[in-house]
Amino acid sequence: MTVRSGLVEKERLFSDDELLKLNCCVDFTLENGKYLDYDEEQALTRLKEKIEEIAPYPSDDQEQTLQNLSM
Repeated sequence: MTVRSGLVEKERLFSDDELLKLNCCVDFTLENGKYLDYDEEQALTRLKEKIEEIAPYPSDDQEQTLQNLSM
């Protein structure tokens, strides 16, 4: 919310690479978090949606980094 209103620049929160890595971690947790309860799963899903709103599409280099992280 503060990013959209112009109070905080998105670059000051996280770099593009950091956002992509965070999104990858959230994806991994959602896919492998067999002990997540419903509320935790919903919170991570909302977090993923927020990240995707401000994260750019990954470049080829970033895509490779994400693939390496998920191994």
